Amino acid sequence: MTTTSQPSGDSVHTVVIGAGYAGLSTALSLADAGVEVLVLEGSERVGGRVHTGTLDGGVVVDHGGQWVGPTQHRLLSMAERFGCATFPTYDSGDHLELWADGICRPFRGAGPVGGPGVEQYIEATEAIDKLAAAINLDDPTATEQLAEWDGETVASYFDRTVPDEDARRRLALAVQGVWTVEPRDISLFHLLFYVASAGGFDQLMETQGCAQERRFTGGAQSVALAMAEHLGNRVRLNSAVRHIEHASDGVRVHTDETAVHASHVVVATSPGAAVRLRFTPALPPSRNRWMERSPMGDVTKIHTVYETPFWRARGLSGQATVYGNHSVGVVFDNSPE
Repeated sequence: MTTTSQPSGDSVHTVVIGAGYAGLSTALSLADAGVEVLVLEGSERVGGRVHTGTLDGGVVVDHGGQWVGPTQHRLLSMAERFGCATFPTYDSGDHLELWADGICRPFRGAGPVGGPGVEQYIEATEAIDKLAAAINLDDPTATEQLAEWDGETVASYFDRTVPDEDARRRLALAVQGVWTVEPRDISLFHLLFYVASAGGFDQLMETQGCAQERRFTGGAQSVALAMAEHLGNRVRLNSAVRHIEHASDGVRVHTDETAVHASHVVVATSPGAAVRLRFTPALPPSRNRWMERSPMGDVTKIHTVYETPFWRARGLSGQATVYGNHSVGVVFDNSPE
């Protein structure tokens, strides 16, 4: 059995910056291999954009990411390793669609039969899947069409290839719901890479057998908490990194309280957080520009609590999509198991 080393003082083999799932999984892989590793996290908790809370009465709610699907095998494997149980997302009955004209239609699958733009939407998603099949997942930058696809926004692609306005409206809500950005804010290449990684456009949108298939009994943060507990004092919270200094004898990672000397450093934060770090020597300007121009998605999740899931008795799934000038775009039944 491989034994793992604990970080000693302020010197360690590898520093990982950020205790979201990227940082924790990196640190766990290194620790499993016997590498001395230290995770520095600026906030008071682990999990990054996954954050589980508890309502009165003990009901668990996820304020950030919450689902796991069958193609997300790495997260599922980690959940199995640490005994974090999952349960199926409630998906029985009709979903509802409130269209921009105020008409409410029940539906199953991608949308109501005969609904505005549904056929053209399906054609567009099939075309996206065909393009995504050309993405080289092992080496994305080796994709032949990289420059062409990365030079066009998703919005311009939709405008150019999807003549039906209602279909474009459906596609826009899909992007807003999954990527939490506007179609104008991401490149076509980014969307295609994401679709290819998931195994298809529908994998990202649907529930049964897809990305919204299951939820975590203890909340989506439960796996991150279990990983951090396993890593123990290899994880330091409230330790925001300010400066990364490379020298001939390794690298120094500076926080407000201390400097940690290491042989290697892994920056496992979002581009929006990484761009605020100071590097010596400075990163190439092209890298900084990329981080500055990589928008972080933003979305508001609202938890509405009822005594019972009354919609189930009416044959409804609790899932809804809302189009038009509304504050809410997507609704799910988030009742506990």
